[in-house]
Amino acid sequence: MKRTVLLFAGLILLPGCESIPKYSSPQNTDDAAKVRFASNGLEEGYTGILGQVSSYRVHMFDDAQCSNEQDVAFLASGGVSFVQNKSLDMPLNDFGKANSKEVYMKSDAQKYLMFVGSATSPGPVSKTTYGCGLMFPFTPSKDGLHEFLFIHEHFDKCSVQSSEIGFDSANQPVRQNQTIIEKEDISDTCARAFRKLY
Repeated sequence: MKRTVLLFAGLILLPGCESIPKYSSPQNTDDAAKVRFASNGLEEGYTGILGQVSSYRVHMFDDAQCSNEQDVAFLASGGVSFVQNKSLDMPLNDFGKANSKEVYMKSDAQKYLMFVGSATSPGPVSKTTYGCGLMFPFTPSKDGLHEFLFIHEHFDKCSVQSSEIGFDSANQPVRQNQTIIEKEDISDTCARAFRKLY
């Protein structure tokens, strides 16, 4: 049985349903921002918010109509060891390689990010998969250090904590300008696109 939270409709992404191009970092990384995507699952010993395994996907688009879809990151928890995401040695990396990924992104170019999370809960007969997601605009800053943490609190509640990583007077890294992003409006075009993936 599957249940999907209607922050937007039909949003559990199933591998193999449709081929989505993988995101490629810009060849010239001068002035590019470093961006970390992470989930609130633990890399080891974590059984998900509702059960056995939680997984999270980050997709990126050129605009609010979901043009030029790209698969940016797959994050996993629940002791999943085969996922070994890339790190750019950004400060304050409190996460494992399974539930975080760091990429270069071209600065001053607005994109739209979509986070989708799912959790599988074991049942006496079958398993139930729950999904939750949201979409929002993002413009990387020149030489910026950005972090987006997907918080999947329950099957019907998720958010993204946005932070900028800076340095204090002692030159120690700190998270700054933290913002919680919750439900955002989504176009009909995006809803239809994701129904095809469900």
